[in-house]
Amino acid sequence: AVLHNFPDTDFAAVPRRSPSEDLRDWLDGAPYVLGQGAGSPRRYFDQLVEAVLLTEHLKLVVVGPVDTDAVARLTQRYGPDFANRVYLAGWVPQMDIPQYIDHAVASVVLYDISTDNLRLCAPNRLYQAVSRGTPVVVGVNPPMAAFVQKHGCGVVLKDDGRDARGLAEALEIAVQ
Repeated sequence: AVLHNFPDTDFAAVPRRSPSEDLRDWLDGAPYVLGQGAGSPRRYFDQLVEAVLLTEHLKLVVVGPVDTDAVARLTQRYGPDFANRVYLAGWVPQMDIPQYIDHAVASVVLYDISTDNLRLCAPNRLYQAVSRGTPVVVGVNPPMAAFVQKHGCGVVLKDDGRDARGLAEALEIAVQ
């Protein structure tokens, strides 16, 4: 069985507001993709960072916790590009998340498909982005892929997100 984690109407009705001054300054006018909860294990954080850095113009904003070892590893691998192109917002109260969704050019929702629980997930962050009018990039996880294909609200990858180059190509398509 698949439990769809739809957002409630209160979330969808949150008034649109500008991102924080800190985030606006960091973005310096650049478009960004959102990785809501992207730093969690099995959500392909490394590949998402690589995919964004493979694009010439996108930045990445990550809402939610990120493993400090991953940050250290990616900082070592990408040097200043990591800090210049990846913004780690940390934990954000649920009703403040719309300010990040509303200004993103796309929201990326990835789950490793190695277990039934992950393969069949239908997470609230997918529906939250769509409820705010933000396109999504999702993996081949059946519930997410079927939803995106049915509603034409984003791009479905050829895999679950483990291929950074394929993800970068999908990001470029999603933001056109």
